[in-house]
Amino acid sequence: MYKSVRAAAEYLGVSKWTVYRLIENRTLPHIKISTNAKGNGPTSRVVIDEKDLDRYARRNRVMSNEEFIAVADRKLLEMERAREERIRRMR
Repeated sequence: MYKSVRAAAEYLGVSKWTVYRLIENRTLPHIKISTNAKGNGPTSRVVIDEKDLDRYARRNRVMSNEEFIAVADRKLLEMERAREERIRRMR
């Protein structure tokens, strides 16, 4: 489903001007639809796919301290296991 700029802004919890900046910087994919062939009024409308909004939100999500510590602990454990494996192979 596609959302308007205003709905996308509400979904992300930002202003519509922030969404326009994201579009202008090509950070947020969008579709520009021509709306007026007669020459009066707005000539185009921007819509954003919900999937792109979700992808943007996931990419820019900040982890909580607990999540960060859990990820760091897993990474340290993986590194320690890899180190032990290298030492084991050297023997």
